[in-house]
Amino acid sequence: MAKRAIVAGHLCLDIIPLFENPPSDPAELFSPGHLFSIESTLYSTGGAVANTGGALGDFGIETTLVGRVGEDGFGAELERILRRNHPGVALELKKVSGEGTSYSIILTSPQFDRIFFHSSGVNDSFTSLDVTDSDLSGGDLLHFGYPPAMRATYENDGEELVRLLSRAKRAGLTTSLDLSYPQSGSRAAGVDWPKLLERVLPHVDLFLPGLEELRFMLAGPTGPFGGAEAAGGERVAGEVAGDSKDLLKQLRETAGWALSKGCAVCVLKIGAEGLYARTTEDLTRITALGACAPKGPKDWASKELLEPCFAVEAAGTTGAGDVTIAGFLAAVLRGSSIEDATLMALAAGASCVERVDAAAGLPSWEELTERVASGWRRRATGTTLHGEGC
Repeated sequence: MAKRAIVAGHLCLDIIPLFENPPSDPAELFSPGHLFSIESTLYSTGGAVANTGGALGDFGIETTLVGRVGEDGFGAELERILRRNHPGVALELKKVSGEGTSYSIILTSPQFDRIFFHSSGVNDSFTSLDVTDSDLSGGDLLHFGYPPAMRATYENDGEELVRLLSRAKRAGLTTSLDLSYPQSGSRAAGVDWPKLLERVLPHVDLFLPGLEELRFMLAGPTGPFGGAEAAGGERVAGEVAGDSKDLLKQLRETAGWALSKGCAVCVLKIGAEGLYARTTEDLTRITALGACAPKGPKDWASKELLEPCFAVEAAGTTGAGDVTIAGFLAAVLRGSSIEDATLMALAAGASCVERVDAAAGLPSWEELTERVASGWRRRATGTTLHGEGC
């Protein structure tokens, strides 16, 4: 029987205008004097709590969502959508007076990646106390998403994040962490992320960031992949290399750094290039994964996988990374191998890309596994770089 997940962290309302004739170039959106007709506006839930947590529920995992909302119209709408779209999940939403619900305005098109206008709202005051001992009781896995978009969790070198994750580990849970891009010029961009991650990663079992965002965070003056020239926070410092050899080099050194700081498994999302997974050689660390530790630690140790995406016709990328993580975690919670977890992560992400809204009609776990088994075409052939094959 699958285990129980708690998903905490960033939660917001997504407001997505649907263009009558989507522009092919995002620069067109900001051309003075242009008028773009909106056919309709989609209101959806966003953030790791809604996207990853909701998808876990859709995939048949008993899931509790823990987040904060304001006592306002956006908060009421957010809760209404969560209950409508994910009736099987449990909601533990703290309603906060005097602070606004977090929201994003998202401009999306099949021709380019999404553009966000975001208000953090009540997410900025989220602390470890918002996840109670009662929330953790009976849980098997705690996933936390988007600390760079939540001020209280990244202040003081991540002190609140360390408190939460270490509490979960002491309670016997497996811990999982996802990041988000710290916008240039924001408070989050000024954080010493290498120092923060060195404090946090010993309490993280499954580390699931995007390669580009993590490279950016590690490219500052104290980071392993930067220097003084990267201190200004220019995005180019963290961009993924286009050449395949350079990409593999970046994947290996980035995951190697994360594993050396204490996590057991590092899974790097690389967009249209697929997914990279690498695990520690330390069998003791694999055994210490907590409630979701594999029965055979050797089956998860010293693995390195680089897997391509499934072929789909893209409708939008909103929430795809979060749903990819949900696929990975759902497999882990079911006791799958690292190879199968990586494959199901890609399948989940691909099914999300086929939809404009991350919450709109994801397939069931059974439907997803059947589609994979039926020979769903992939963009290239997967590679086991180290360890036994799939």
